[in-house]
Amino acid sequence: MDPFTQGIADAAIRRVNSMSNSNIPVTDRERPRSKPTLLHKVKNKAMQERHHLDEEFYPEDSYGEESEAAPVAGYGGDAESTVSEEELLKKCKLAFEKDIKVDLIDGVDLRIMCRFLGISAVNDIKEHDFKEVPLITSLVMQSIENYMASKGYAFTGEMNFDMNGKPTPTQKQVWTTKGEEVSFTVNGYVYYEKLNSSNRNDNVSFLVYTDKHNNIAQISCFTNNEKRSEKIILDLVSFAKKNNCLRGVKLKNVDLINSSFEEIISDPKYAWDNYYFPDDVRKVFEEEIFGFLRNIKEYNKYGIVKRGYILHGEPGCVLKETKIKVRKKKKEGKHRILNQ
Repeated sequence: MDPFTQGIADAAIRRVNSMSNSNIPVTDRERPRSKPTLLHKVKNKAMQERHHLDEEFYPEDSYGEESEAAPVAGYGGDAESTVSEEELLKKCKLAFEKDIKVDLIDGVDLRIMCRFLGISAVNDIKEHDFKEVPLITSLVMQSIENYMASKGYAFTGEMNFDMNGKPTPTQKQVWTTKGEEVSFTVNGYVYYEKLNSSNRNDNVSFLVYTDKHNNIAQISCFTNNEKRSEKIILDLVSFAKKNNCLRGVKLKNVDLINSSFEEIISDPKYAWDNYYFPDDVRKVFEEEIFGFLRNIKEYNKYGIVKRGYILHGEPGCVLKETKIKVRKKKKEGKHRILNQ
């Protein structure tokens, strides 16, 4: 009998002896077989628990399609082709120790982080930060979800905590661009899980933090590898430059500190029909300038992130037969209009 089972059996015998009026030790051999004894129940329970643990650590699939349950050494099956009790107990011990280490970590946010990343110590959490003026950092925050989706990650959830470690709602920023509302998290932990992977070490978490009173905005990426966290941040920033929600939007009253702006709404009086341009110039604008602004994502796919033309010539130069008005500044600072 192995030490684990022997220990359980000895404890059960001592318990039965203490309850018996007889001074003769009670053993399993002296009890009638027709009625289950306490020792039998303890041993059977131990066997069932071992079988359950064996199924947990060694799933049914690993034993072939025809197996109904994973055999445990000492309880039937071929002992040479099964996992030994010693190995099984070792795995149980390691899993228990890992859980205990996480449970003893100070701070619920760090405990959740460790479990999500599949690690058991705070020192194993590897972090890399990004910090810029609030508006730039907010644009990167807004791009996190799309960036992670492009890398094969799924949004798992988000949480936030107060100074006492109690859960609080995450804080959102809402922008309106191109007639649509864009909402994203600016305060809280955001969790992403790798698709088609059961390994928690592949997971990624972000802490997004914004303090408008002190003009602070920061993004922290957490994984189990320092270089991996750094690469994710660098790739995220590069992605945000080409794919943020303000690309192609005309802005005014931009406030970099408070992350605010106003979108310029096109005025009908500035339509093409109200201005004169030669046909070839108008065609260039329509196809190369406004066409780019209308299809930024398509251009970005081919690495084209900027587009522009320089128009040159003397002030007011158009077709020779066109009469135009030219303003000339006088010394007094006023203007007078001359017909030419």
